[in-house]
Amino acid sequence: MSGQVEDVERIIAFNPAECWSRDATEDVAIEIGNRLGPGPIRASVRDFIETHAGLGYTRGLAVEERTFSAA
Repeated sequence: MSGQVEDVERIIAFNPAECWSRDATEDVAIEIGNRLGPGPIRASVRDFIETHAGLGYTRGLAVEERTFSAA
C-alpha cells in the first residue's frame, strides 16, 4: 500500500513448520481494499485489487490522475 513494491503478480504464503504453502494474493488484495481511505490511489493498486479481489472492491475508489513530464 505504501508503494514499496510495484507490479505484484502473486503473493505466496509459506509455513515451513507446518509444511504448507498457498496463494494468498486474493486475501491480500481484499485486505488492501478494505484498508484504503477516501483519498486517491495509484492506478496500479486499483488494477491489482480489481484483478485479484474483483470489481466490487474497487467501486468508489478515487484514482490519482497520471502526470506526464515533457522531456
